Amino acid sequence: MREFFLGVIVFFGTMGLLMGGGALIIMGGSEMSAEADRYAVQFGNPGDDCNWRAPLHIDIKDGARTYCGRRGAAPPPWRQSVDTTTFKGFKGFTDGQRKEVLTLSSQLGSDGLSETEQQQIQNRVDEIAATVSVPPVNEFPGVPGPPGLGRILLGVLAWVILGIPYLIRHWRERRWRRWSY
Repeated sequence: MREFFLGVIVFFGTMGLLMGGGALIIMGGSEMSAEADRYAVQFGNPGDDCNWRAPLHIDIKDGARTYCGRRGAAPPPWRQSVDTTTFKGFKGFTDGQRKEVLTLSSQLGSDGLSETEQQQIQNRVDEIAATVSVPPVNEFPGVPGPPGLGRILLGVLAWVILGIPYLIRHWRERRWRRWSY
């Protein structure tokens, strides 16, 4: 009977490490992806499929701020207006810095945005972002532990801990077989 309970505890411990480690890896990857897109500018035509995490979408025809979402889908009610005065993207930017980016895009895009002009706008956003100090993205604030890469490392650690007993057992069996001949 004692072996049965020990087996149940080992089973649930193994499943907890396996699933918990996997969940931490997925959550950390999601946060790292959000971190990479925090200051991304998406260029395209209104209604094009796009990177929905990008906080700013610019129309390549005229450089104006536009809605970008799933192809064929209407913008949600809170995005019906793309008034430049209500843009609150780019966490840590001041209102003046946001306005500077929007002004630059409308000036450069008066006759359409070329690849060079698109890169110039993204470079300006990156220059401003380098001066901003914001905490890392934490998409799962209810989950304890460090966000992003920290969660990925905790997940990998759980899997390593799960693999150590298997490796020891495998090594012992292999060693025993070597001496039994």
